[in-house]
Amino acid sequence: GYVLRLVPGNGGFFLFLALRQTLTALGAMRPIVFAILVGNAVNLLANGILIFGAAGLPALGVDGAAWATSLSRWVMAGITWWAARPWLAPYFAQPRAPRGAWRRSLGVWIKVGVPIMAHVSAEVWIFS
Repeated sequence: GYVLRLVPGNGGFFLFLALRQTLTALGAMRPIVFAILVGNAVNLLANGILIFGAAGLPALGVDGAAWATSLSRWVMAGITWWAARPWLAPYFAQPRAPRGAWRRSLGVWIKVGVPIMAHVSAEVWIFS
């Protein structure tokens, strides 16, 4: 049950990882640290509420811990995305790439990203 309840947070986790790697390469550590601190605070608060039951919610036990982790992963991704705007803005500014250039970029992203995703997924599956 626990691992299945972590699945909804995987998208947020991978988005956070991609943003973290990008910002690290750009030398921007503050948004990452801020997102991790807020994410941990959200996880702590949500754990208390979802594991033991509070605010009108039933006690979910271990499943509540997984839901709290999934929520905190999306919070970290959202905060990192929001805080990264000043560093990422130049990459989204005009002029745009030539029509169809995204296909080459997507190919590179898949070539590099799929092995990273497989490695991280294997770690989670093996050690969970």
